Amino acid sequence: MISVIRATRRRWAAAVVAVVAGASLLFAAPAQAYDVPNFEVPNASQAPVPFVERVSDAAGVVELWKTGGPAIRTAAAAALVGGPDAVQAFLDGGQDVALAADRKQLVTELTTRGSEHVRESAVRILATNDPSVITSFLSKGWAGAWDLDLRITATRFLNYSGPIRMAASKSLDNGSEAVEKFVLEGWQKTAQGQDREAVAYLTNSPIAAVTRGAQAALDTYDPEVLATYLRYGQFVAAAQDQKLTTVTKSLDAVRADIAANPAGSAAVADRAKTALENARHAVDGPKKTDLRRLLEERDYRFSQAWPKQAIDKARLASQEPAKAAFKKAAAELPALLSTLTAPGADLDPLIMEARQATLDLALVGTPEVRKAAEAALLGGNSAVKDFIADGHGLASEQDSAAFVNDRQRAFQHMAAGGVHVVQAAKDAVKSVNHADVRYFLEYGHSDAQYLDNSELADGLIRLDSPELQTAAGVAMAGGRAELQAFASSEQFTAAEKDAANARHTAAVNTALADLSRLTDQAILDAGRAADAAKAAEAARQAEAARQAEAARQAEAARQAEAAGGQLAAGSVDASQHSGTGAAPIVIPWPREYAPAVGLAETGAVTESVEKPAATPSAAPSISVPPTTSAAKGSTSVDSQSQEAAAPMAASSAGMSGWTIGLIVALVLAAAGAITFLLRRKGPSPAEG
Repeated sequence: MISVIRATRRRWAAAVVAVVAGASLLFAAPAQAYDVPNFEVPNASQAPVPFVERVSDAAGVVELWKTGGPAIRTAAAAALVGGPDAVQAFLDGGQDVALAADRKQLVTELTTRGSEHVRESAVRILATNDPSVITSFLSKGWAGAWDLDLRITATRFLNYSGPIRMAASKSLDNGSEAVEKFVLEGWQKTAQGQDREAVAYLTNSPIAAVTRGAQAALDTYDPEVLATYLRYGQFVAAAQDQKLTTVTKSLDAVRADIAANPAGSAAVADRAKTALENARHAVDGPKKTDLRRLLEERDYRFSQAWPKQAIDKARLASQEPAKAAFKKAAAELPALLSTLTAPGADLDPLIMEARQATLDLALVGTPEVRKAAEAALLGGNSAVKDFIADGHGLASEQDSAAFVNDRQRAFQHMAAGGVHVVQAAKDAVKSVNHADVRYFLEYGHSDAQYLDNSELADGLIRLDSPELQTAAGVAMAGGRAELQAFASSEQFTAAEKDAANARHTAAVNTALADLSRLTDQAILDAGRAADAAKAAEAARQAEAARQAEAARQAEAARQAEAAGGQLAAGSVDASQHSGTGAAPIVIPWPREYAPAVGLAETGAVTESVEKPAATPSAAPSISVPPTTSAAKGSTSVDSQSQEAAAPMAASSAGMSGWTIGLIVALVLAAAGAITFLLRRKGPSPAEG
């Protein structure tokens, strides 16, 4: 029994040690391999774009039409459609107004989407409203402010330790290009390497759940997954392991305790109740911490998503003029080509239409078609007419593979896309105008995919799945790339996290239910054991009483046997006295002696008559109970004797049978003796 108790105590001690060890390991694991920057880090979308100079020939006009801002693209397109004279007018000065408008618009955009010092400089430049100052800033000042922001950022990274600090210092020593490379990508690559090392370190964690999670993160080869596991996932795994370990250890200890004490006891029940209380506290106590951890992770991810949405919106806004031009060209091209290629069509009066069709094909055509169209625009009206008559067809034949490839891509998007993508793809492939397929591939697919992904995220964010809700919300807060990443992979990762959390919760609840059931059993067993102990004590006391009663009855029997012997001797003596005419000796009754009275003969007159003795020997005086008159319902001596014995019999209700029998016998014997004496005292009237 001692060994069993010691084994039970060792199990309880092991459970406590496991809980304490699990809690300490939470702080032993690295929170992250590096500090997330708490300062603004410039990104590539903020980098200066090449300054757009004035052009001096038709090729420059085509280039401005392809790469310029909204105003210059529109002006260049009008010049190219207008013909040689319009192009020359554009070169002579028409471009300047459009260039100034685009430059002012660009500086306006930089006041919100530029890096820190670029934004500040753009605000000051815009306030001058001077085209020459704006031109100077875009050609030189933008690059200078950008370089300053890069060097300030690299200097801030010197406050880090380890590889990031070393890389920052090295970039500052190697000039502007090295600094730009470090800020835009170098520090992140270095940090990602540190992340991978830290996660690899966690694969040696004594916490099994942390080890499994670390290995799973490493297997993805995704830097963002690694960073998330270090920042958030490892702590979730450790906390869950601690809860489950606490509950299962407590359950095992209670189960062993009950097995070691099958009869049950109050001590076992108390230990079980304590274990259940501690287990519930281990599960319910950290809930606030778990919620805070989830909210902090959500807030961090949202803080990283909002800037991406801003960048994406700026990118889409800058693309809108080109998108509109592409859509317009695709829509008007079929009618233009139908008119221009009709049998007997004269292109001279339709030269403006021919140049517009050529410009449209330079924008929406397949690669060889675009190349031929640009060459025709540079060659004058004759080159344009040749292109419409023959060049377009020849270029299309060369691009037959490109036509097939474009349609195959559209069908692939249709097969894999959502509702909006499927509809947009169907509309494109059923069109006889290949420009519609080109528009779908360039812009339509992205727009339709954004709608599908937004609807998907909006639906999933309403589910009661914390990880999935967070991932969907972060995706909606980011840009189109973030939404697509959520739709293609992150939603499944988040859903698996929720499923794993649900399995963990179910396992903990099952163990808690088992522990609660065992605790109830221990309490019930303790109650039964207490009842059994009470019953055993009552049985022991009853047995002791029975034995005492048996001893008392044996003693009473012995005394009765002795008294019976004496009574038998007295009866013999009385019979001897009766034979000689002597009255028997009886026990006086009642105890208090009353004066002797003379008894009258039965049937005698009222006066007392003195008569001679009937026998030579006189009877001895005896005391008898006083008599009452017949009017008062007097009874015979025999009945008086029996009634007098009744109280004695009643008072002996608690006596044994032997004792009661003895008393009754004595009383009857006394009554008989008295009756005998009364009858012998005088003769009846018949005898006189």
